[in-house]
Amino acid sequence: MADWLTPAFVAAHVDVEGTPLTGPSLANVTAAASAYVQRIRDDLPWSLLGFGWKVPPDIKLGAAMLAWRLYQRRAAPLGITTSPTGDPVEILRSDPDIARLLGIEGSGRFVFGAPRDPVAPTSSGSGIRLDEDGTPYLAGAGGGIALDDDGTPYLTGGA
Repeated sequence: MADWLTPAFVAAHVDVEGTPLTGPSLANVTAAASAYVQRIRDDLPWSLLGFGWKVPPDIKLGAAMLAWRLYQRRAAPLGITTSPTGDPVEILRSDPDIARLLGIEGSGRFVFGAPRDPVAPTSSGSGIRLDEDGTPYLAGAGGGIALDDDGTPYLTGGA
């Protein structure tokens, strides 16, 4: 498979002054970002790379931004970094711009007319599920979701 995302591409597209973008750390996060994007965007014809198909520019830029984010994350392994003023700042768990560029915002890619999947249960077995007739309920939570007369959802019972 062709190298569609390179450390040189990442370095050229983030272009942060005074930040050396070389070495194995950048190569490692670039490879990780590339593998992640190929795994989550399995709808794209990755096997055709080098055979006439090119990665769309939005996917490539989103992957470069993800690689840069991972590169910066090495300085904040616990998710806390400092602002330019020296104050502690929590790193966001996700970046909506990267998600939009990669086409993974929300719960997945939007397909007009496609049925929505219910929210998957958590490891504890709880979550929003749909029964046979499509009525939502809270699985494993001892309660449920019901609709009042005007269609507004509300929680029922539960612990």
